[in-house]
Amino acid sequence: MNESTENKITLSDIESKIRNIDKQLTGTVRQYSEGAAKTGAISIVGIGILIILAYLMGRKSGRLKSTFVEIRRK
Repeated sequence: MNESTENKITLSDIESKIRNIDKQLTGTVRQYSEGAAKTGAISIVGIGILIILAYLMGRKSGRLKSTFVEIRRK
């Protein structure tokens, strides 16, 4: 059983396959990294708005529930 030269894997075959995979991954990573950056920016803005709303609502609630104490001296 002699192996023919057609079935042997050469170094150039491996290199070409790795380059092909690298090109595919690079395109995919770029596509998702741009989307992730946009999603991250939107998330940060949303969290900032929620913090400001919570602060303002707490401030209003504190004003309505606060007690005013008056001390008189005779």
